[in-house]
Amino acid sequence: MTTPDDDDVPTSAPTAIDAMRSRSRQLLYAGIGLAVVAFLLPWWGLTKYRVSEQRGMNMTDPTVIASITKDMDEPTRTEYETRVRLYDSSWTSNRSLNQAFYEASLGKDYDKEIRAKEAVSLSSGSTSIYGWSAWTAWFGLVFVIAGVALFVAPAFVPDMASWKWLVPWIWTALALIYLIMALAFYFGVPDANGPGYSQGVSLGCYLAIFGGAAAIAGSVFEGLRSAQERLAALENAEEDEEDDQAAAGGKPMPPPKPLDPEEERRRRLNDW
Repeated sequence: MTTPDDDDVPTSAPTAIDAMRSRSRQLLYAGIGLAVVAFLLPWWGLTKYRVSEQRGMNMTDPTVIASITKDMDEPTRTEYETRVRLYDSSWTSNRSLNQAFYEASLGKDYDKEIRAKEAVSLSSGSTSIYGWSAWTAWFGLVFVIAGVALFVAPAFVPDMASWKWLVPWIWTALALIYLIMALAFYFGVPDANGPGYSQGVSLGCYLAIFGGAAAIAGSVFEGLRSAQERLAALENAEEDEEDDQAAAGGKPMPPPKPLDPEEERRRRLNDW
């Protein structure tokens, strides 16, 4: 009866975890890059549309309304007036519901700003919150800068070299906070659309979420690797110490005996 050689034994296919472990550094770099790019992009946007018949019109002027509806039959006129009322009431309701957020993020004149943009546009007025206006995006830059500083610090401060294995875990903690903040932003901003307006999360926030998740995955695997390397280095140091002791006769060198006060005083006087 023969047994198969080791080379003939099929190996298990690499799992997704194995693939992430082998690409941990790339995942970490991808997360850093996405955090930087997200800082430069809009995180949330609001667009207020105008009813087509209102373009360039002052809808508070009865003459203007009459000029728009004069050639309409009764059903069309009724449908149009209903649509305009729904448009105005929907925006008024949204503004009342989210006024605190709009004022805190866009300023007290946010409505005036949107109306001004509508005045120079044939269709709509839009405003956005960019990364540099969101605390989460700023924390993303802190996460990147702090991580890079910790990574290069041992090259300038040799005493920190023994602690370098902790850097990936610090990156993990910062990336986790960044991801939580990005998710809080995602679920915290107004995102309900209505007749005449639309609003919601923009590309920057999505990139921040993906970047935080990628950085966490990459830094965790980097941390596991650095911890293994640190343990291996400690074990090698212990083995080297045991070898030195064995070379010295198999017994550890006894610690020096403390001198009695009189002997220590005599030696100091001789040195002087």
